[in-house]
Amino acid sequence: MPSTNWLECIRCPNCGNDEAPFIIDVRCRLHTYDDQFKNEDGCWIDDGAYCECTACGYSSRVVDFREGKTQETGFSPEELRLLDVDATDLFEDESPDWKYCIEYAAFSHREACEFMLYIGDTKNAEVLRAHMNTSGCSQDFLALVELATNRKAVWLMLHA
Repeated sequence: MPSTNWLECIRCPNCGNDEAPFIIDVRCRLHTYDDQFKNEDGCWIDDGAYCECTACGYSSRVVDFREGKTQETGFSPEELRLLDVDATDLFEDESPDWKYCIEYAAFSHREACEFMLYIGDTKNAEVLRAHMNTSGCSQDFLALVELATNRKAVWLMLHA
């Protein structure tokens, strides 16, 4: 019987499994102390997170395991779009843009200087731009989010 809770709409694209456990990287916000941590804010699954089927061992991103529309974005996998941008000029000398990406990117690989920001729909993009503006991000960075929105990109990938 297909899952109806956390794994609703999850099916292995390799073997068709929709019942066995899946190994999925989840995001959690933890209250961290010297001797313990508490998960008081819950956990969530990003479509770009690692997912592995325990039935056959196939692994990919969560979005590749979702059937039909994704829970997070409301788009089918074919509709998910990524705008890939060389952001070398934005990331000089630990700029506010760099710090924003380190703090808020859904995916970050600092050593390779790669970040992915979730843009989402137009309303989400407006909220993102307002938050970036109050965080001191450059107008060039805000313009990239605007460009991604205009091109209907759901993700903005930045690399240097």
